[in-house]
Amino acid sequence: MPTLTVLGGGERGGCSGGGCGSGEGCGVEPEGGTPCDGCHAGCCRSFAVPVTGADVFRLTRETGRSFWEVACRWPDAEGKISRRYAPVLYFADDPQAATVLCLTHEPSATLPGSTKCRFLQETPPTAENPRGTGRCGVYGQRPASCRSFPLRFASDGHLVKVHDVPARGRSGTHPAYELCPRPWTAEDVDPLTAPGELAAARWEMDFFRRVAAAWNGAPRSAEAFPAFLEAIYAGRIADGGAAETPLRRAA
Repeated sequence: MPTLTVLGGGERGGCSGGGCGSGEGCGVEPEGGTPCDGCHAGCCRSFAVPVTGADVFRLTRETGRSFWEVACRWPDAEGKISRRYAPVLYFADDPQAATVLCLTHEPSATLPGSTKCRFLQETPPTAENPRGTGRCGVYGQRPASCRSFPLRFASDGHLVKVHDVPARGRSGTHPAYELCPRPWTAEDVDPLTAPGELAAARWEMDFFRRVAAAWNGAPRSAEAFPAFLEAIYAGRIADGGAAETPLRRAA
């Protein structure tokens, strides 16, 4: 079985229940000659994409799917998905198992023997596009990790830098897991929107780490997790003078 690369780097195996590659651009401009144009969306096939509660609830509202249809608990015993970015979560049904909340994968219909993000819309291979093409079916509501790929903040916390993207997203030889057809450059990125997208992604993940710490203090079953998160996220906006934080209300 091929191993799976994650957005932060490293490799993992498959998802246990409970990118980008939109064809329109990623955490960048949706128009014009970026590496996403005409791509088969190898990133949406290769990467375990960490998500926050806000990401999942946007997608449940947009698609009508349930929480655990959108997201899954991805095993991360070695920390190769979390990578000091996404929080590790524990659940009462297996309290020693470290997991990360990620987008759900499913088998590809056009590239047999591979998997893809559930929301990736595929087209079959053609002579012009031998691996087909891929477009994000929830582009307007895509997770923050997808919006900001392949970007990171420089050490000063303000300058945005473009990550080097590897040639392949998984080990093995399956063509589905080949990544960008050419390297990303600064010219591919919108300098007006990219810093804000990256800052929002960092802020949301920081909040989600606090949420995860509250959950891990007394972990319950996976079935209880969506309601726990909903109570927190529904209370993130308060009238002036409110003393309680949403984390306290959900405890």
